[in-house]
Amino acid sequence: GSAALDEITAALNRERPITLFVDSRDAVSVAPKVRVDWTRFFSSNRSNLLAVHVLASSKAVHLSVAVAQHFSDTGNLIRLYSTPAVNFSMAVSTRS
Repeated sequence: GSAALDEITAALNRERPITLFVDSRDAVSVAPKVRVDWTRFFSSNRSNLLAVHVLASSKAVHLSVAVAQHFSDTGNLIRLYSTPAVNFSMAVSTRS
């Protein structure tokens, strides 16, 4: 569904730009419609996002986010991580 994007949009209505952290390590796949929605969201909101950090344990989710990154034409806005103990955790702790 669109619950996550709705929540992020509400946050952007309160404050912008923001840094977004997405912990998707429990996800095993991404529905094509969801990938398209996120791609569209990243593309239309890139000026409102300082950075997007995505933790993806599944290769399928990692690939889906990489595809969304490419087709949203957002360059290095989206940063993908596969291990929470390394860079993702450091990125979260520097924003706290």
